[in-house]
Amino acid sequence: MRKRLSILLWLGILLSLGALVIVLCNALADTPRLTISIFKYGGITTPKQEKEFGAFKDIIIAKIVKLTQELEARGSHFSYVSNLRANFVHGVTSDEHLPFRGSGQDLYDHWYSSGALQVMWGRIRSSDSKSSVRSEIFLGDLKGALDAPSLTLDLPIVDEEFDTTRDSHTITTLYALAMDAKKRGRPKDEVLMFLSEAYGRMLDLPQDIPGMKGLQEAILQSIEQVKKQ
Repeated sequence: MRKRLSILLWLGILLSLGALVIVLCNALADTPRLTISIFKYGGITTPKQEKEFGAFKDIIIAKIVKLTQELEARGSHFSYVSNLRANFVHGVTSDEHLPFRGSGQDLYDHWYSSGALQVMWGRIRSSDSKSSVRSEIFLGDLKGALDAPSLTLDLPIVDEEFDTTRDSHTITTLYALAMDAKKRGRPKDEVLMFLSEAYGRMLDLPQDIPGMKGLQEAILQSIEQVKKQ
C-alpha cells in the first residue's frame, strides 16, 4: 500500500513538473525580443574615431526611441515595443565595451542566449570629408526570407541622422520585429504593420545601399506569405 502511494505521489510530482515546464515554455515563446546587442566596432585607432563611434551610438539610441514612439502611436497592442533598447556588450568584470571575437556559432549562441532581436558589430570608416559606419547585423532565427541571417549596412555619421528613422538600420529593426511577432504567433495585422512600415521607409532610400535589394525582396516575400496565411 505504501509503495503504491509512493508511486502515485511521484507520478503526481512528475505531472506537476511537466505542466510547469509547458507553462514556462509557452511564456518564453511569447516573450518578445527587445534588445539590440551592439559590440564595439573596429577601425577605431584615434581619439577622433572614438568620438565618431560615440556619435554613432547616440544616433542608434535616438533612432530606437523615435521608432518606439512612432510605433506606440499605432495602438496599445504595440506598447510592448517601448521596451526596445540598445545593449552595448561589456565584459563580465569591467565596463569595457567589447568587440566581437568569435565564430559564427559564437555569434548565434550570443543571439540565442541573450534574447536579442539583433546583434550588431562592424567598422568605422572615416576620411577627411566624411565618416560612416559599416554594420553587420545578425538576425539569427529571425532572418525570415533573407538568404542569410546577416546583413551588411552603411550609415553616415551626420547630425541629420538624429532626425530621421528612414535609414537601413531602422528598416532592418522593423523587419526583425515583424519576424519575431510572426514567430510568436502574433496576429497577422501586427506582423503586416511592421512589414509595411519597413517597406514604406525603404522607398525613400537609395537602392544602391549594400544589403537593401535583398532586404526589400525579403520584405515583399514576407508580406505575401503573411497575407496567404
